[in-house]
Amino acid sequence: MTLACILALLLTQVCAVGGQVLLKLAVTPGPQPVAGAPRWLVFLILAITLLTVRFFVWLGLMTRFDLSFLYPFEALEPLLLVLAAAVFLREKLTLRLSLGVLLITGGVALVSLSEPSTVALDPPAQVAENE
Repeated sequence: MTLACILALLLTQVCAVGGQVLLKLAVTPGPQPVAGAPRWLVFLILAITLLTVRFFVWLGLMTRFDLSFLYPFEALEPLLLVLAAAVFLREKLTLRLSLGVLLITGGVALVSLSEPSTVALDPPAQVAENE
């Protein structure tokens, strides 16, 4: 795995978490306006931008790597999201919530480290070229 791959994977997680935090800020009442525009609109545009960046970076990663390799990195998202919510939204980080997120993250990591299935799937039926 290259440094560029690691950075792209981290970027997808930061964009996903940042987008969710900004969406939460967009729907939460607060002081108005931001930069001359309604607060909710500014946060909504920023959230959509981050989530769009994440989408296209993820597509780029999927063209270069197996999904079974990439997807376990998604286990970081719940962990990062809970931490971001505690820091930026001042949400309460309880022991039960922390343990739950660690179990989810650990479970996904455990599954991703397991041996792949040895059951071979039938290849898709080939369509005859002369039909």
